[in-house]
Amino acid sequence: MARGRHTSVMNFERITLRRAGNDDARALATLAELDSQRLPDDEFLIGEVAGEPWAALGIASGILVADPYRPTVELAGLLRMRAESMRGAEGGQQPHGRWRDAPRPLPCE
Repeated sequence: MARGRHTSVMNFERITLRRAGNDDARALATLAELDSQRLPDDEFLIGEVAGEPWAALGIASGILVADPYRPTVELAGLLRMRAESMRGAEGGQQPHGRWRDAPRPLPCE
C-alpha cells in the first residue's frame, strides 16, 4: 500500500446513526437538495460523522439522500443495515440477506 493512503476515509469512532427527529427537518432538506432528490413521506435514519449529517435513509422506503461532496459509501451501507434490522424488529420478521444465514449464538444452559 502506498504511504499515506487509507483503506477507509471515515473515522468509525465518530459515526452516529440515529432516528431523525423534528429538529432534523432542515438537515434532511439540505441533504435532499444537495443530492437532487425529493424526500419521501417516511421516517429517516441520519448518519452523522463528527456531528455533521452526511447521509439519511428512509426506513420504510430505503431512499438514500447523501452529501455528494463527502465519501458516504460506507456510511450508506451502515444506514441500510441498521434500517433493515429496524424493519425486521418492528415487523417481527427475521433478518434478510447475509444476516439471515449468519451463525446464531448457542443458548445458555
